[in-house]
Amino acid sequence: MSEKQKRPNTAQLLREKQGLIESIKSRLSGDKPPFASQVKPSESFAPVSMIPDTDDEKPVPDFEPEDKTIIRTVYVEKSPAPADPTADTYKTLIGKWKVVSHTTSGDDYRLHFEMTHLNGKKFRTAAITETFEFREHICLKETSIDGTLDDGRTYRYKLNLTTTFTIPRADTLAIKIESGYLSRTVGTEAPAVKDYSGDGKTDEIGFRFDGETLIMEDVYRDDRKSLTRLA
Repeated sequence: MSEKQKRPNTAQLLREKQGLIESIKSRLSGDKPPFASQVKPSESFAPVSMIPDTDDEKPVPDFEPEDKTIIRTVYVEKSPAPADPTADTYKTLIGKWKVVSHTTSGDDYRLHFEMTHLNGKKFRTAAITETFEFREHICLKETSIDGTLDDGRTYRYKLNLTTTFTIPRADTLAIKIESGYLSRTVGTEAPAVKDYSGDGKTDEIGFRFDGETLIMEDVYRDDRKSLTRLA
């Protein structure tokens, strides 16, 4: 067989290819291919008989659901929790404060202390320091007095208290003593020490800010303090 005889007829291949394309298109559209009788198997293309005849296929009916209820997905955005009205007040309170003015029952704290603690004695000199250090729900209270009595004896007084606190209202501190101690030394006497373990009682104290000054008021004891921030 000559080389010319082995070579496939180009025109025939083109006709087969075009017929196969038209056949596929007609089956996709549901029409009978107009050139189906002209398509012949070829080594280069799949036989038409391998492609299902759509004439044998049954039409697919439109689907109509019995339950026509429309189901929708509803996204509910969770509302943020209401802001704590005491949060800013709490942040402002945190830190260490020093008492710069203290009165009890209308009297200066030094005079009140003399009347309630010194058994008729008075201070000749007295350096009084009071601080409140507010941490996260903890308040460290410290009062120290270093002075001389009118009889010449030295007098040293130190009160340390660890308390817990909350702010139930924007102008109220709820304070509870947890632990602490009181130490007092007069002249050459041995120090007298008292421990505080806390009785579970909660005291409410009013407070407010006046500019950079913290005002603390205990209305039940008629006690008022003005404090400035140390840190």
